[in-house]
Amino acid sequence: MARNTQNPRDQLVIATGGHNSGDDPLLIGENQYANGKNVTVRGGRVNSRPRFVKRMDLPAGNYQGAKYFKTQDKLMLMSDGRLHEVRPQYGDTVEFTGFDWDSQARRVWFEDIADDLVMQNGYQYPLAFDGQQVRSLQGVTPIGTCMRFANNRLHLASSGGRKDLRIGDIYQPGVKDSALKFTESTYLFGGGSLTMPDPITSLMEMPVMDTASGQGSMIVGTKRNTISVRTEITQRDLWPSVTGFQNTVLPGIGFSGPLAVCHVNNDLYFRSPSGFRSLRLAVGELDSPGYGGLHQEIPERFYQWGTWDASTVYFNDRVLTTVNPKILNGRYVYDGLVVINFESINRLGQKSPPAFDGYWDGLVFRELISAGEKLSAIVVGTTGDELWELMKDGSEFGGESNLWQYIDTKVFHGGDSASLKNLLRGDVFLSNIRSNIELEVSYKKDSDNGFIPWHTGVITYTDAGGVYDPNPIKSVISRHTLPTPPNGSTSYGFQVRVAWKGQCQVDQVRIETEHISESMYMDNESSTLGEDETSYNTRQIHEPTII
Repeated sequence: MARNTQNPRDQLVIATGGHNSGDDPLLIGENQYANGKNVTVRGGRVNSRPRFVKRMDLPAGNYQGAKYFKTQDKLMLMSDGRLHEVRPQYGDTVEFTGFDWDSQARRVWFEDIADDLVMQNGYQYPLAFDGQQVRSLQGVTPIGTCMRFANNRLHLASSGGRKDLRIGDIYQPGVKDSALKFTESTYLFGGGSLTMPDPITSLMEMPVMDTASGQGSMIVGTKRNTISVRTEITQRDLWPSVTGFQNTVLPGIGFSGPLAVCHVNNDLYFRSPSGFRSLRLAVGELDSPGYGGLHQEIPERFYQWGTWDASTVYFNDRVLTTVNPKILNGRYVYDGLVVINFESINRLGQKSPPAFDGYWDGLVFRELISAGEKLSAIVVGTTGDELWELMKDGSEFGGESNLWQYIDTKVFHGGDSASLKNLLRGDVFLSNIRSNIELEVSYKKDSDNGFIPWHTGVITYTDAGGVYDPNPIKSVISRHTLPTPPNGSTSYGFQVRVAWKGQCQVDQVRIETEHISESMYMDNESSTLGEDETSYNTRQIHEPTII
């Protein structure tokens, strides 16, 4: 058969499909990469991810949790049973006293309720902080664990077996502690609480766009189930007559922990013990042959252990969730993040589906905290815990240094995955260079397990006066040439890894190959060559192909 001599081009130019390590690199989309670390696809190209910047050291001790107190615009932290206001603008903390709590409690749960920040540790009387002082809620609010204030009521997982959901009185503006009381005790059939099939791990209301409050049913995540409770019906005396007031919406799929869920537009994204999921997608596909979750394009990062302390947040059109757990002093910490980019769907013009940026590392995370217009992170430092902040794309230079970024392309095969080729040369196109770049390029033959070093280079970035310009001209190297591999290379297809230190954008990656002659077996049961090999068909194809 005559071969097409139009020099087909297989190259990574547009990366709107993002990271996909769940499929064979030969089969992923033309707009995807097989693996990505510390990169983002915002804008449709591969870019260096935004940096985290250290803000301050945190008080030493047993970290028990933190929360952004929206009403007071304060970041509050509990450590060793002591409550601190964290003030990164001053680089210090302010401690609030007047209570005696266990310094060894594993976790403290927080909830912003009316004018108070309520705190629970699961076995001592809850506390309330009004911005000035801490008071006990003994005799007002039951002891419990996770909490959520929605539909003007406090929802609380009671202590003990943690299977009981208690729902407080409706909030009355101007009436002190009205949202913290539990005097209305009749729920269903005369009972004082709603009992779940297994322990409650997390609570979050379903966001809806067609109500005045924007809040729908309370979603109760347990270890093994997801249950809706229709507390958006504000008249409590109607609850016993509502069909499906308590309904299991995802049997067998639960929430992994108290920080596992976040709002994303009109949906909930959450960590389950078996992966990462969207509530609306999961419910919509419940009757299909099987719903595998959102993690299928990066399955290697979602372990089935160590998920209790994992946190998931939505910030700047991204979902970020902590992954790669390890145990430090009896607590789970996380070596990195998996990130989904939603910027492509929040446009007026042409929209694209959300895509995984991939895996981000460089810090060891305890917890991610959505703090208004900021994303804070509690990070394990060399001498203790630290407060870091994620910058928006391009908003601040600096932060993490010596951070390696890389992408692995799909397998390039020039339109013919069954034809043998020599790797001749390649090109990497860079732009938006904002620092010195250390470039390392390697390749992998489709039959090999590891990458082979190919080329290294240094690109020096200079600006006016040697001082960083916050609005630099987008430096462009239109074509960084990759020479012929020193020892040559032959394969049916090639994967390319582009790795770099510094901040830049990778516009294109491409390679040039040459098809070579290859003996073809005859159509019979034996593949053993006889004495006269020339009797077999051979291909003599020598035209160069840029892919």
